[in-house]
Amino acid sequence: MLNILLGTGHDTFTVEVGEADKEETNILAGPGNDHIIFFDGQFITGFLDGEAGLDDTMDYSLWTGSVTVNMVTGRATGILAGSSTASAMWKMRSAVPAKTSSSATPPTTS
Repeated sequence: MLNILLGTGHDTFTVEVGEADKEETNILAGPGNDHIIFFDGQFITGFLDGEAGLDDTMDYSLWTGSVTVNMVTGRATGILAGSSTASAMWKMRSAVPAKTSSSATPPTTS
């Protein structure tokens, strides 16, 4: 297992390569307002935890396909093990306007 711990400030981290056969990779964003960018089609095999940051962003603007984010369950495209239970604190940025929902039905961006 590989845990990537971001600093205490406002950090930017880019996920450039996802390898499903590699060890579980988790991102722990830290207390700052962090910006996690996913290159097109890339992912992490573990989880993403926003920790204490109140203005964290998952950025899918480089994706060319559809993106699904479920703020209720903490599941999102590119994060195989899900996001933290405080997933409602995450903001999403995509190439097109996102549909938002607090229901159990995942909103989809295409």
